[in-house]
Amino acid sequence: MVSRISHLHGSIPPFDLKSKVIYFHDWRYVFQGEVGWIDDHGNRLPLMSFADHKPSFFKPRDIPWGIEIVPVEAKKTEPVLSPDQTYEPFLGVFGGTLLKDGGKYRFWYFGRTKDSVQKDLIDGMTTGDWMTSQDAPIDERSYTRYAESDDGMNWKFPKLGLYEDDNGSYDNNIAFDRGWGKIYGPGSVFIDPSAKSDQRYKTIYMDVISEDVLKSYIDKRSQGSGPDLNVSEWAIAQGGAFAMCGAVSPDGISWTKLTDPLLIQMTDTTLVCEYDPYRKTYVAYIRDWFFNRRTVGRTETDDFNTFPQVEEILWPDPRMKPYEIWYSNAKTRMPDADEYNLMFPVCWDLYRDRFTVRMASSPDNFTWNLLPQKPILEPGSSGEWDSGVVFSNQNLVELPNNKVGILYSGTPFPHKYPRNPSFGAVAWAYWEKGRLVALRSEERGFFSTELLLVKGRNLSINCKTLLTGYIKIEVVDLKGEPVKGRTFDDCDPIIGDYLNKSVTWNGNSDIGVSTNQSVRFRFKMLSADLYDVRFL
Repeated sequence: MVSRISHLHGSIPPFDLKSKVIYFHDWRYVFQGEVGWIDDHGNRLPLMSFADHKPSFFKPRDIPWGIEIVPVEAKKTEPVLSPDQTYEPFLGVFGGTLLKDGGKYRFWYFGRTKDSVQKDLIDGMTTGDWMTSQDAPIDERSYTRYAESDDGMNWKFPKLGLYEDDNGSYDNNIAFDRGWGKIYGPGSVFIDPSAKSDQRYKTIYMDVISEDVLKSYIDKRSQGSGPDLNVSEWAIAQGGAFAMCGAVSPDGISWTKLTDPLLIQMTDTTLVCEYDPYRKTYVAYIRDWFFNRRTVGRTETDDFNTFPQVEEILWPDPRMKPYEIWYSNAKTRMPDADEYNLMFPVCWDLYRDRFTVRMASSPDNFTWNLLPQKPILEPGSSGEWDSGVVFSNQNLVELPNNKVGILYSGTPFPHKYPRNPSFGAVAWAYWEKGRLVALRSEERGFFSTELLLVKGRNLSINCKTLLTGYIKIEVVDLKGEPVKGRTFDDCDPIIGDYLNKSVTWNGNSDIGVSTNQSVRFRFKMLSADLYDVRFL
């Protein structure tokens, strides 16, 4: 039975930094401060007392001020994958899954036959008519193609010889053929470190199952042999139902379909699944609907073969416009610190038929917060190859030259604009290493960390300041007192642009507190961006 409570529920300081790093994706390690009242001699006054009331003075401690969390807009490369290269005319719509695996960049992307592309154009699928009639395109054949790269820029398309393509040839890069039927929408691939070797790679994708399979699914779950049964009307199609299905593989190339659907669910966009090493479960983020609006839903299980019904994670909230919805999620993790969960959800502005990519974060893969509503990726200027749509793909990976990035898909047309294949491309959206989110002080600012367990003798920061700005750090003991020789006055001010700058006090980099002891760090900032703090 999977717990519906966060594994971090009830966590109290001192906090143990697993990866020895603080990223400022949320406020989790920023101390909120505390307040008290004192008399005119500086003595702390009790909250309740029968003694005579004395003059009282407000005495806050370590209240953060002058700082804000700011998502950083990604930079873009020119396209690194095109329809001509990839043999996929719809490349700019869906993209795929990227993994850095065995020193290579491995990319699984969605493919469809030319016949099914033509049928879409004839049937008017771009208007969504097939959904309102609760039907799906027939005679659709979709599959997963495979590409790989040593540097993320130059791609190879191995001739796998596994499946026949539209031209009757096996000389292609089709890694997984989902077959003919009512199939639509990309899936995703992940590595399961808990699985047997022949099931190390897993994929989830959308299919449409027959009435017989649907009846079997309902019978099994009604008898209590699986997760709860609550089939949405959105999922029922003529002749069957939409379903989340799965397959397993020893290498990401040779796939075996699972017999039964994992979940009855209409989820015609990128599905994301992973094995969570902290919760020891499989967590999937997929499309759902709530009050007739697209949402990002979450479902979790300890058995990959059966998932329970979806719970809403992101739903258009009052901060959004009434014509904005969440289209997809692109859930991922920081490459060097897997306890930091991120999401790059696509926000669809129906008023302009326009996509932008936002950012959300989670400390536990359970509780999610949207970062301030600033896009981290937007369509290009008029006439550019991605001026219509930008669509985030999974996953965030390390790149050469101290960069991190995701692959994104783009087209020169709005989302529902009628068009003919081929169109669109795939490029990198990237950041300098660690610099996805800044803790920013436009002018002066101050904060203290929560109480932490010391994980190293030295400290480094990833930061950028104006030449008129600075960052200074003070080490504080368990009692809240500055450590001797490690005060703000002792700290050598950090001024400039550094990915990894050692913090020193009068030239000494030792923090002055023993390993595994409790410590806080106070920060003074002026005109500065702070991206991460690391124990060394």
